[in-house]
Amino acid sequence: MRTKFNTSLFIIFLLLSTGQQHLLAQSKKKSRKTDSLQQLLKTNLSDKKRVDVMLALINSYIIKEPEKGYQQLKVTLALAQKINYENGIAHCYDRLGIYYKHTGEYDVSLKHHLKGLAIYEKLKNEKKIAAALGNIGVVYKRIHDYPTAFEYQFKALKLMQKLKAEGMIANTYNNIGLIYLMTKDFPNALKYFDKTLELDKKVDFKLGLGSDYSNIALALYEMGKYDRALTTEFKALKIRKEIKHKQGIVVSYKNLGYIYKELKQYEQSLAYFQKYLELGRSLKAQEHIADAYEGISLTYEKQGKFQQALKYQRKFQSQQDSVFNLGKNKQITQMKTRYETEKKEQENRVLKEEAKVKEAELARQQLYNTLIAIALLITLAFIYLGYRLYQQKRKNVQQLQQLNNEVKDQNKALQQKQSEILEQQEEIAVQAEELKVTNEQLVQLDKFKQSLTSMIVHDLKNPLNTIIGLSSGNYNPDFQKSIHQSGKGMLNLVMNILDVQRFEETEIKPDLQPHSLQKMIANAFEAVQQSLVEKNIQFKNEVSQDYTLQVDERLIIRVFVNLLSNAIKYTPNQGEITVLIENEASDGFQKIAIQDNGVGIPEEFLDTIFNKFTLQNPRAQSTGLGLAFCKLVVEAHEGKIGVFSEVNQGSTFWFTLPISTEILQETPQETPLKKAESEPLEKTFVELYDQDIVLLKPIVEEMRQYEIYEVSAIKRTLHKLSETNPRVEQWCTAVENTLYDWNETKYAQLLHLVDQNQA
Repeated sequence: MRTKFNTSLFIIFLLLSTGQQHLLAQSKKKSRKTDSLQQLLKTNLSDKKRVDVMLALINSYIIKEPEKGYQQLKVTLALAQKINYENGIAHCYDRLGIYYKHTGEYDVSLKHHLKGLAIYEKLKNEKKIAAALGNIGVVYKRIHDYPTAFEYQFKALKLMQKLKAEGMIANTYNNIGLIYLMTKDFPNALKYFDKTLELDKKVDFKLGLGSDYSNIALALYEMGKYDRALTTEFKALKIRKEIKHKQGIVVSYKNLGYIYKELKQYEQSLAYFQKYLELGRSLKAQEHIADAYEGISLTYEKQGKFQQALKYQRKFQSQQDSVFNLGKNKQITQMKTRYETEKKEQENRVLKEEAKVKEAELARQQLYNTLIAIALLITLAFIYLGYRLYQQKRKNVQQLQQLNNEVKDQNKALQQKQSEILEQQEEIAVQAEELKVTNEQLVQLDKFKQSLTSMIVHDLKNPLNTIIGLSSGNYNPDFQKSIHQSGKGMLNLVMNILDVQRFEETEIKPDLQPHSLQKMIANAFEAVQQSLVEKNIQFKNEVSQDYTLQVDERLIIRVFVNLLSNAIKYTPNQGEITVLIENEASDGFQKIAIQDNGVGIPEEFLDTIFNKFTLQNPRAQSTGLGLAFCKLVVEAHEGKIGVFSEVNQGSTFWFTLPISTEILQETPQETPLKKAESEPLEKTFVELYDQDIVLLKPIVEEMRQYEIYEVSAIKRTLHKLSETNPRVEQWCTAVENTLYDWNETKYAQLLHLVDQNQA
């Protein structure tokens, strides 16, 4: 029974050995390229470029439509030979070798592959040489000349390893494993299948991984290790289901049926053979249907249900006859097509030769008639000139001809000078236009720099005025919060400028964790509360329940702060701003909206409102970076952002964020310090020894007198360290980074690290 399993799987693996798994992975891309290649052939191309395009087009259907590829290859080879394009000739031979391999004409296939290899060796194209060696090894495998197949595959492997072509190496490992499998050397087969698996894992090539696990399962099956074969085949099935690879799934169903049969788990075996049968029918794969009937028959026979076994054996025989007939019909059709094509080409050659003969005859006749006419004219001319004093006339004609030639030479010289003058004028015009464009760009850049400077100064002026006004004179503790919020507003502007640049220049990946929506709204409200109070704006949170979102909390809080700040700026005194949930969650994303009853946004600005330096109101002065930052952050979370607005009717900014599948554990609200104390200290990534704690203890006690925004005071305290070492320097650097990032939690963790170790 094991022999049948082996034979049927060989069909799949032989296909894989020619690189079919990579062709399937790229089939969708190639189908999209076919149309563009066909359009390109209709354009005016050089002969060399036309050969390259035709070969690229042939690659897209050499496997699916071999006869069409064969006919096109003959035309392409003729053109490449005509222009002596050696690389194109070699490529044609290589493709013809693949065609004849699929038609079973292995001697012709070898002849063409060897011709291609000789040219590639002449051109010293190592990558093509390696591919040709591999193809020749596959042909020798097909004709069961395994020693020669090994020889060529190992030559190919050595060259591929030199070139570090990992994709080709993985394919060659697979081919070597298959040859070992055919020669019953199962341990070595397993060894090379494992090497293929390792390379495919490295690039996460899902299609290849499914085939690799299936190959390994086959080797284990042949070695009688059925339990391991079962586990491995399930890995193949899981991957194939993930990528919806039906051709691979049907093979896995079949393999599992045979493995369960050998394990004497007959009900499981029948279940997978039944799945194999159903999927084979949906794919209209007659060979799979026949194999499914045979597998079910063999399983019933093992159970002693001989009547059922006979029933499915008859179905297998009937289906097998259908498969044989289909194969024969296909072969006859291919032979008939080739015969008719070659016959038609031969007829065309005969017709072309006849047409050439007729054209030559017609040309001769035309030449004869022309000569007669010329002879008559010359005769008449001589008679006329002789009658009219031929000698004098000839002299006059010669003088006139000389004068005419001189005039022509002068005209030609004048035309050449005129052409040179026109070319110089065109060059001057182009240079003038380029200078004009460059000058306009410089003027625009200068205006932009001035405008940007003005906008940044404007955005920093108000919070600076607040800080200076409230901090001058006698200090009032009640002003501390306003000063703090003004400082954070300035920090938010600076971070917007820096982060917009970072998001555009590098691909920043957010730290996605489950976070409470209500908590993020509360944090954002706290950041803008002073601005709301100053304009007596009512803030409403109409999010009726809490939602857990999979987001980067720090970035999303800043999105809320920017959108709320934007709404406050354009909402009149005694206005109203509302945060709400729009619709229910869909496709794993929750839609959130911030609504105001402000001045609204003119329709002409809606399409560009999220661009850098775009303003809602052209009379306003602001960098416009806040909304640009919001767009970059939301899109980094794979969400969307937009706005609805009417002038004098207010605006609604909405955005979508991914919903977390994890359940967020509710914990009591904690201060940043307590939260830091409850989290693992390993997050600080700093290790301190006892002697380091002795140095840092007085510094930390002094640092606790300041808030995190009092950066200068904290840095002065750090610089008081009398001595240091690499661990202390690392701790100090980490503290300074938390000041720049305004990371209160990390700052509190670093302070607590010193207290904890002291305890």
